[in-house]
Amino acid sequence: MSTQVKTVPGSAARQTTSRGFVLIAAVFAALGGLLFGYDTGVISGALIFIRSQFHLSVFHQELVVSVVLVGAAFGALSGGRLADAFGRRFMLLVTALIFVAGAIVCATAPSIGVLVFGRIIVGLGIGLSCSTVPLYISEVSPAEARGWQVSLFQLAITVGILAAYLVDYAFAAGGAWRWMLGLAVVPGAILGLAMVAMPETHAGLRSMVMPMLLATCWRGFGEHRTSTRNSGRSRRPFPGRTSAGISLILWPHPFGPL
Repeated sequence: MSTQVKTVPGSAARQTTSRGFVLIAAVFAALGGLLFGYDTGVISGALIFIRSQFHLSVFHQELVVSVVLVGAAFGALSGGRLADAFGRRFMLLVTALIFVAGAIVCATAPSIGVLVFGRIIVGLGIGLSCSTVPLYISEVSPAEARGWQVSLFQLAITVGILAAYLVDYAFAAGGAWRWMLGLAVVPGAILGLAMVAMPETHAGLRSMVMPMLLATCWRGFGEHRTSTRNSGRSRRPFPGRTSAGISLILWPHPFGPL
């Protein structure tokens, strides 16, 4: 006895399109890893010229290199909480803006103090990308491809370090350390523009909507009890307040069920 499985017309094409879209989303999100690697590696070539221009002592050289970890630690500790509160996509947009701002501050720094401040900003972006990028990729990826798509983040870090060394080599002849640090604006801007077109993940929507939905339901329940007590008759309890939040959770999503 054989069992025939009916194929819905167009389902294969939709599945292929969805997988392609997911891969594009994962690749663009992995740019956060590229920025991580670039900003970590680029300082090795730029420090030689920064030391000469600002006449840095050994302590100040170590400060310029290592202060990035201060921002990275804060970003890594707060990234998960912020992604739950504001969504993964929004936090990737913020991360891109932080990378761009940090690159601009470092590239235009008139003093060692401003440069250190810019490195802290860059470190904050690194910490946020460590927690948010793998989270976003894992939630948009299908189960059968989740492993290698999440590994795109690690691959992007390595590519970013390599790109930093190549950029250092290209600008070393002219001692253009400001260009070395400032070129991080390009992948940061691409990441930000790409995430504008990318949707939020299912888990991100649930983490944002559920607290608001519960608070709205509780507030509506209190108002319903008050109005019932004042009017002496029963009313239909706040159907419109719950429908918006529930529809956001149950509405079909470009990534499909997770």
